Amino acid sequence: MSDTDYLSSALDKVSDLVDDALNSKNFQDLGESVGRAVKSATDGAKGAVRGFAEGFAGNEERQDAGRPALNINDYFAPEKSSIGPKIAAVIGAAGAFLFGLTTIGAVLAAFHGGSIMVATAITAGVITACNVMAVLWGFRKAKRTDRYNAYRRMLFPRLYMNVSEIAKNVGISEEETVRELGNWIADGSIRQGHFDENRTCIIASDELYAQYQTLARRETEEKKKQYAREQAESAIAPEVRDMLDKGHAFLAELDSADDKIRDESVRGNVLRMEEVIRKILEEVQKRPELAPKLAMFMTYYLPTSVKLVKAYADMENQPVRGDNIVTSQKEIADSLGTINDAYENLLDSFFADTAVDVASDISVMKTMMKQQGLTEDDLSAVGRAGRDAAEHQIAAH
Repeated sequence: MSDTDYLSSALDKVSDLVDDALNSKNFQDLGESVGRAVKSATDGAKGAVRGFAEGFAGNEERQDAGRPALNINDYFAPEKSSIGPKIAAVIGAAGAFLFGLTTIGAVLAAFHGGSIMVATAITAGVITACNVMAVLWGFRKAKRTDRYNAYRRMLFPRLYMNVSEIAKNVGISEEETVRELGNWIADGSIRQGHFDENRTCIIASDELYAQYQTLARRETEEKKKQYAREQAESAIAPEVRDMLDKGHAFLAELDSADDKIRDESVRGNVLRMEEVIRKILEEVQKRPELAPKLAMFMTYYLPTSVKLVKAYADMENQPVRGDNIVTSQKEIADSLGTINDAYENLLDSFFADTAVDVASDISVMKTMMKQQGLTEDDLSAVGRAGRDAAEHQIAAH
């Protein structure tokens, strides 16, 4: 799968998740589902860089978007010539051959009593070794230079690439590829070069690297949030967790039933009920100590509400609607408003302690302000006193 297809697939998945949530009115796990989809996209993109790199996919795309064409010289030094190292290798090979023959001849002569040939053999041997080293250096330097030119061609205009893909193309190990690319970055040949956190991808653009860092930070923050959520959930007692799971199951049944209801007024009341129930469950998850207040809610009120809504939906979709169905539908419809009021009162009771604390804080603050003459009545009195003094002073003159 190409980078573009990979990104499109991930975005389509996120779009489907959002559409499903909107259609089902169930947003409970939407954040986590989207987070997993984004993480999957960034993992597949090796270090979360591909999602941003599509904007750098080519000069034509940038020009179509009204952006200036990329200039390769902004990102890489010019191509390097390997002719010099290759010439050095050839000369070294010729020298190694000639002085190698001289060394062999001098050694043979030395064995036959030619003592003067010993010094010649040593000298020729040293020169031969130097030429061999020149051969090795020349070929190694030429290959390294040719690989730089290959890196340059592969990375532009994409400006990012997986190290494994580069290593496969140039025929060396990933470790050696990372080392070579690092050297070219260090000497300025790859002018805006960076590696991702795991050194599995090279990014040859400062702008693209900044975007990668932003996404990496977001991913780290999301992982921290996810860990915090998991810790909070693990701290909830099993019986409370079981209660919440049942509550969400009932909520899912309401979500399914409301799609079958055609009467807008009734459906609006059902959606209102779902929202209040969702908020009740969220509050209990945040504050498990509220769970005892839900005993009757969970064992009777909520399952009965679900039963009534499902019954209404079934009756509304009957092909023949007699008096009994019409009467039952009306009774259910009339009861939904009362049920919603009761649920909202239950949710409101969760904040009773908070309301008391708020009222107490406001009362104390007003008292302190009054003591310091900062209330509106006190400030008005000060203003009147100032005006009276001014008028008195004018009258005296």
